[in-house]
Amino acid sequence: MKVKSLASLILLSSLVLTGCFSKTYEEGVKALKEGRPEEAKEIWVKLVESKQDDDAMFALYKLGDTNPEIMSLDESLGYLHMAADAERTDAEYEWGLFLINQGKFDEGYRYFDKAAVWKEERALRYLDKYHEVREFQIGAEKEDPKSMYEYSKWLLNQKDPSQQQEGYNLARKVAFTDYAPGQALYGTLLYEKGDYQNALSWFEKGMLQGNPECEYYIGMMRIQGNGILRNPAQGVENLKKAADNDNHLAQFELGKIYLYGEPSAGIEKNFNLAFHYISKAAGANMLEAQYIQATMYDQGLGVPKDNVKAITLYKLAAEHDHIKAQSKLGEIYVKTGNSPDVREEGIEWLKKAIEEHDSADAKNSLAYAYENGLGVKQDYGKAYQWYKEAADVDVAAAQFNIGVMVANGRGETKDMSKAFYWVEQAAYNDYPLAVVAISVMYSKGIGVDKDNSKATFWKSKADSLGITDFNEKKAKVSELLNLK
Repeated sequence: MKVKSLASLILLSSLVLTGCFSKTYEEGVKALKEGRPEEAKEIWVKLVESKQDDDAMFALYKLGDTNPEIMSLDESLGYLHMAADAERTDAEYEWGLFLINQGKFDEGYRYFDKAAVWKEERALRYLDKYHEVREFQIGAEKEDPKSMYEYSKWLLNQKDPSQQQEGYNLARKVAFTDYAPGQALYGTLLYEKGDYQNALSWFEKGMLQGNPECEYYIGMMRIQGNGILRNPAQGVENLKKAADNDNHLAQFELGKIYLYGEPSAGIEKNFNLAFHYISKAAGANMLEAQYIQATMYDQGLGVPKDNVKAITLYKLAAEHDHIKAQSKLGEIYVKTGNSPDVREEGIEWLKKAIEEHDSADAKNSLAYAYENGLGVKQDYGKAYQWYKEAADVDVAAAQFNIGVMVANGRGETKDMSKAFYWVEQAAYNDYPLAVVAISVMYSKGIGVDKDNSKATFWKSKADSLGITDFNEKKAKVSELLNLK
């Protein structure tokens, strides 16, 4: 009887100590999913208090990200620290990363080392990276110019404003050591603040030491007239020197200058030179350069037309979140895909560009897909909707396309006056087919009062835009818009 009573007493004591709490971690997860974060927090807090449950600790840390109104940052980090000390591997990594971002390298490394023992891939990857940062920090404390320069760059890239300010101060300090890369960095910071005069002073110091980044910035300042007398021709010469010294920004800017021409510098379009410089910048993983290089392969500018290389480069840039590349890749897959799978992939790229970046070009291409049933079920209503969204932000192709839909009563009641309105908007944006169409519509009085003088004006506009196949385009738009 006594034994039985003693066991009961122990059991009772255990229940008192744990608060008689019987809910599980999974019940907290369910509460959160069902929109009851306060209840989830209560469950997890009691699990931590009663059972030291590391799943609950880490969940409470994450709750601080998703529901900051019920979990303060300090409270959230406290639970992360607890989970790390409970030897939860992902928490060790997260807490170590937090410490390192606070500049507490030695302490952060200890947690990374713990996580790495259990093959936590992120910890393994970042150990090498932050070891180098720590070396730069030590070197900076000893006022080694290269270490000061590297550590200041790291600080400037942190989210914490205090660390950014520390990086700015360190960049200024290293500039005064006469270290050319440091002069370039500090000059760049001043340039970005609009302090062109002081930026120019530091760029000139660095350029005298042969620093290509300083040469690039002085070139751009001369082309734009920022802080210095505008001299585009001399600016281009600075860019050439910087580009020849492997400055990728200079290579990119030179490529664009030769691609589009720069009359103020006496530079005419030269697609061969444009491709030469753009390719160098693209090889340094500049996304915009990769996109332009893809466009040049796509159109055969300065290089033989090569659709395979174009698509490869578009995809490379798209995978790194380049908006225009995502839209273009989606358009190509939708319009030229040789299988349903390819066209469906194109639709996914277009939706990604729309959902994540609100891309108007992607909306136009998605509308085309719905209009023609490519990768999606044909739906004139959705086509009209997406064309309208793109047209409203001045995408000329969408404006023309919506005009074609209205002229044919697709997705909207047939209305030639409304069709004329949209085609005219596209014409004002120099869309070639629209310019020709407006001339024809004025000459025939379709959707608008007949006006031969305006028809002639738009014909002249077509000539000024270099439209040499006016009659061929006239036949095409007459068919598209039912201009009979």
